Amino acid sequence: MGSQSVMKVPVLDFSGDLKPGAERWKALTQEVREALESPGCFAAIYNTAVPESLQKEMFSAMKELFEIPQETKMNNRSEFKYHGYRAPVPEAPFFEVTGIDHAALPENIERFTDLMWPQGNTKFNETVKTVTMKITELAKLIQIMVLESYGAEKYFDDLDKSSNYHFRMMKYKAPEGGHQVEGLKGHVDKNIVTILCPDQVGGLEVQFKDGSWAPVVLSGGSLVITIGDTFMAWTNGRLHPVRHRVMLRGYEDRYSCGLFSIPNPNVLIEAPKELVDEEHPKLFKPFDYYDYYNFYKINKECGLKEFAGV
Repeated sequence: MGSQSVMKVPVLDFSGDLKPGAERWKALTQEVREALESPGCFAAIYNTAVPESLQKEMFSAMKELFEIPQETKMNNRSEFKYHGYRAPVPEAPFFEVTGIDHAALPENIERFTDLMWPQGNTKFNETVKTVTMKITELAKLIQIMVLESYGAEKYFDDLDKSSNYHFRMMKYKAPEGGHQVEGLKGHVDKNIVTILCPDQVGGLEVQFKDGSWAPVVLSGGSLVITIGDTFMAWTNGRLHPVRHRVMLRGYEDRYSCGLFSIPNPNVLIEAPKELVDEEHPKLFKPFDYYDYYNFYKINKECGLKEFAGV
């Protein structure tokens, strides 16, 4: 299958009122599970909570953010890659990113806004708060559905309380001359759940099992959901993260924001006993996400199997 193929990811509708136990809830829960087992991602219609008008406000806020002086943006520091501000570097010359840890807490968004605009920026602050709140709700909903589908819903509160809902804002600068370039190298996420809100420029691609790449075509306003190695381990290998990248082409800068549910430090990731049996023997030893993160930083060709495989 050539690189010009188009990846038709499952499209799941989360709009409207979803009541636990109702037939629509049960059907959607099964669809979420199947999509994250294979191909490992799906597009979500969530326009009642995050309409296109709100997304446009978010992209406008991001453009304003990335236009402020670099020395100001660099005030957002973190010991973890991509959690704070990261300017373009030789291995990713078109990619600029900044993030907010524990963004489900409004005071952290306020602190970030004050750091970027000491004089204040109410519009930015309120827009990011609204987007983060709504997308965090979706991330939690997806995790609840996955756990429920495996009969492990009693573990959700522990999973939720031990997670950092990290909000990330990303800019991909258009390449000179509009030539096609790699904006972000192919990778598999390491966290639990990722929700991406890309603009209409496009560029997200996923990898097929045969190694070929294909663009993901989305309808307006759709969100993209993927999972990371941590959720694969927690489900004892039932879910499968998809390798993805960003390719840039054309003359327009690309903006995307995303929510990443990430385990807090010193939290052991281990599949619950309900997901380990004769048919599904234990695949991974218990591990700390940040130990795995640090292992991967110096062992780029290795994955979770090499780090924590049984």
